[in-house]
Amino acid sequence: MTSSLSKPLILCLLALASLSGATATHQDAQDPEASSDAFAEEVVPFIARYCAECHAELDEDQSLVLTRFRVGEDARAAAETWEDVVAVLDLFDMPPREAEQPNAHERSRMVDVLEGVLALGPAKAPEVLRRLNAAEYTRTVRDLLGVEFDARAHFPPDGIGHGFDTIAESLTLSDLGVELYLSTAETLASEAVAVDRSADPARRRLAREQLSGAGRAGAKVLSTNGTIAGTFEVPRAGRYRLSTAVAASQAGTDLARMGLTIGMQALGEFDVEATPGRARAGHPEVHAVECQLAAGSHRAGVRFLNDYYVPEHPDPTRRDRNLYVQWIELEGPLDPPPLTPFQAQLAGRMGPDGQPEPEASRLAHLVHRIWRRPARAGEVDRLLALPDPGCAADERLLVQLTALLASPHFVFRPEPETLGDVEGDLRPLSDVELASCLSYFIWGTTPDPELQLAAGRGELTDAKAYRHRVERMLDDPRSIAFSRSFSIQWLQLGGLQLLGAQSEGASEADSTEEGPLEPSPGLKRAMVAESVAFFDAVLRRGLSLWQLLEADWTHANEALAQIYGLEGVDGEGLRLVSLATTQRRGVLGQAAVLTRTSELTRTSPVRRGKWVLEALLGAAPAAAPAVPNPLEETGTTSASLSLRERWAAHREDPACALCHDSMDPIGFGLENYGPLGTWRKSYPASPGPEGVAQSVDSSGELPGGRVFDGPLGLVRALRGDDRFQESLTEKLLVYALGRGLTAADRPLIAGIGAALSEGEPSLRQLVIEVACCEAFTHRRVGGVR
Repeated sequence: MTSSLSKPLILCLLALASLSGATATHQDAQDPEASSDAFAEEVVPFIARYCAECHAELDEDQSLVLTRFRVGEDARAAAETWEDVVAVLDLFDMPPREAEQPNAHERSRMVDVLEGVLALGPAKAPEVLRRLNAAEYTRTVRDLLGVEFDARAHFPPDGIGHGFDTIAESLTLSDLGVELYLSTAETLASEAVAVDRSADPARRRLAREQLSGAGRAGAKVLSTNGTIAGTFEVPRAGRYRLSTAVAASQAGTDLARMGLTIGMQALGEFDVEATPGRARAGHPEVHAVECQLAAGSHRAGVRFLNDYYVPEHPDPTRRDRNLYVQWIELEGPLDPPPLTPFQAQLAGRMGPDGQPEPEASRLAHLVHRIWRRPARAGEVDRLLALPDPGCAADERLLVQLTALLASPHFVFRPEPETLGDVEGDLRPLSDVELASCLSYFIWGTTPDPELQLAAGRGELTDAKAYRHRVERMLDDPRSIAFSRSFSIQWLQLGGLQLLGAQSEGASEADSTEEGPLEPSPGLKRAMVAESVAFFDAVLRRGLSLWQLLEADWTHANEALAQIYGLEGVDGEGLRLVSLATTQRRGVLGQAAVLTRTSELTRTSPVRRGKWVLEALLGAAPAAAPAVPNPLEETGTTSASLSLRERWAAHREDPACALCHDSMDPIGFGLENYGPLGTWRKSYPASPGPEGVAQSVDSSGELPGGRVFDGPLGLVRALRGDDRFQESLTEKLLVYALGRGLTAADRPLIAGIGAALSEGEPSLRQLVIEVACCEAFTHRRVGGVR
């Protein structure tokens, strides 16, 4: 089977993989003159007044020269540079604090103008084939075949792009990956299709050297009552035939008697008619018995039951009765295998005449299910021709299923072009395409039969019916796949598994600021489970998206409750608990986030501030310079200095100040939370007789100058910042579309924001709007969605 499929499939997969980097750009048919005028009239004077001192052509040492850009077209040609300018303006990172500052209106206006200029540029995001990631592959195989398979344990790690594992251009495929997909297709097909080989059952024989006991004369010898045994691996439960080749030396009046056993169970007894000469001449008798065996390891034995030994007998050949065992063999299974869940599902399909469905119709059904679209002309015929002539029905199905699973149409999620489309046109996705996109977005798996039937009826291209379908899919328990996948990646919790593991039960009480015990594997699992359950509850209950920041409740078990200072919570299971009496709200107070953003030996205002900027405000700071330990490098580790004073000294380095001026003031607002998230008012005392427990100063400041005090103050400050909702929208779009966003997507983000309810939009509504937006439901021919 492998030799007939591997070569063409490898070539096909490699060809498709080579297309994954193909890019296409599209210039919207808009007149850019207005934006060029705005750039010349507003941006150029702004740069001259606020930026030219450092970013002018006159400065030969300056790598970033902004004064050379005179019109919007110039800026669009260097879009990445100007996107960075927008980011630092929006974060109040530029101009430097000591320089003249634009007022709030000027800054806001400049961001708007630049976004408008860049939005007219080419859509640079590549149109690439989107491979199933490991989690999607695992769930898809389970739902299609009823086979449990962990793709993460068998395939190379998925690439991450823009913070998510759903990004098409990051889900690359190597030559090794191609080979793994081929071999995995064969393995999965073998598990899903039980082939009846009872007409020619397998035989597994254990020869003399594989059996227990002593041997001579070409066999194992039982000179007294006992057992010769060996172990067989039984592939599946069923009926088997156990046999053995034995001989005996005759003594006394009775024939030698033997028994066959499996484990402690006696299966049958037999007489062995033999003479000493016959036994040694190698002419054994074969005795067999049939039995039912479960799958697994079984110890099969031959027992000698009636030893006889009379050393004084005058005839030396009549003094000793022995049993000789040459081999033990297990044959089977002898009965047909039970149908697998996959086969049982197919067996229940009947044609219009009430008879079993013809093979061609069954294959058309499988193509639709496995390739997530109806079969095209010739595809069913090619699948029919794959097996060798004369193959039994189950063997044919095995070969055909292997081909279906090894095909790029299964491994990738391409959205086929529609004939007659003009490059640059924006066309709606078909019902079939929408079913696939929607199912993988919300359920993380292939469309189920009901969704495919709805697509076949044309319901998904009806706007009202489509929105209703999205709502029903969110209500389905399978939407937990979205909640888990998105929340873990949005909150950057995947790195928790990289923390070293100590013994079960390690807790914050066992730690110090200088050397904490790391959370146990069980506690780390509970931390992540809390964040997932919390996000899912906000989504499923239709709560305000601001609850992600403000909620005075969470889901905790006993270990988490101890960290949070809650009483009356017992056991390992998560349950709804109130945080109303604590200084803890939303994701900012969750142990998973706080542990993930701490150093191994202490809290880190830098990491926590960076996390707030990236995860909640969508403003990732620039990469840090390669300094192994910045506090030591700047000589600012004196125990007499507070943590805030040490980092303030570090920010005196201009290379560090740009990012740390925005990160550190945010992170300090979370310093009341220890490395695992326990509440504290002071730091642990430094070692030594002069060690002093310094009080925590949790005052802070957001980019733009909004000041706050403590974690609850930070929550209130973020609540008044529109960037949180905008950032969450961007991340949902990136996750759903499988690509990064560009300035050309700014109108899309604004449109979704305008569609949300004013004041208290729900997270559920935001997800629905993402699923219903034009970028999700349409595709630009030859460009990006």
